[in-house]
Amino acid sequence: MRKFHFLGFIFLTLLFLSLISAEEFHADVKINVNTSDWIEILGITNHPKLIAGKTQEYISIDGAYYILNITIEDNFSGYAYDISFPINTIITPIEISGDFRMETQERRLHLIGAGENGPIYIIAQYSFDDEHEQLDRNKNLSANSNPRGMLSELLMVQIILILLLIALLILGGFYLLKHRKKPEEFERPKYNPEALTDRQKLIMNYLEKKKKPVTQAELQREIGLPKASLSRNIDTLIKKGIVSKERKGMTNIIFINKN
Repeated sequence: MRKFHFLGFIFLTLLFLSLISAEEFHADVKINVNTSDWIEILGITNHPKLIAGKTQEYISIDGAYYILNITIEDNFSGYAYDISFPINTIITPIEISGDFRMETQERRLHLIGAGENGPIYIIAQYSFDDEHEQLDRNKNLSANSNPRGMLSELLMVQIILILLLIALLILGGFYLLKHRKKPEEFERPKYNPEALTDRQKLIMNYLEKKKKPVTQAELQREIGLPKASLSRNIDTLIKKGIVSKERKGMTNIIFINKN
């Protein structure tokens, strides 16, 4: 009889332990991540590790990054969470159980998720892209350690180089304008117009107006002198050293001599 009672006691004990071990948890919590190394848990749960309050248990630091690690191996019949991060936070999810999404609410990034019939895994790496919200121990870090800071500095260097290039182009333009080769000015030949005949004056006036060599045929056509008279007067001007004549193909080129 005593043996039967003893076996019954063992059976009830094992049954009680199995009921305890089979206990399921639930959670519906909101978690606020601070810019320091602690979080604040709010909401309803029956798991002792998610009781409302502030804790540093789930935050660790890896160089310039925070690691949020909420890993609870116990079985949850259902859970839901809303984790809000400070303004200007960059999050990289590493391992998260159940379904989750990220969205922005009032400039704060939220990690929202839910799951059922399993443990909770929420492991995420995050950092702040605002220098004023860095960890106290990272406040003295150079901005060069921040990728965004490096990008800003690279952009500033590019802007400075572009401005220098524009300045060089402007200075080069002024230099070219100042030292550009001026077109040769027409030099009026030195001769005494009073010593010329009327026909010779017609020839000289036309050459001075054109300011370039002309053909003898053009001279004849434009001033209307007979061919023989034009030829004689050109020869006279050549003898006086005022004009010159060059043969080019089937025609003669007439031009004023430079002083």
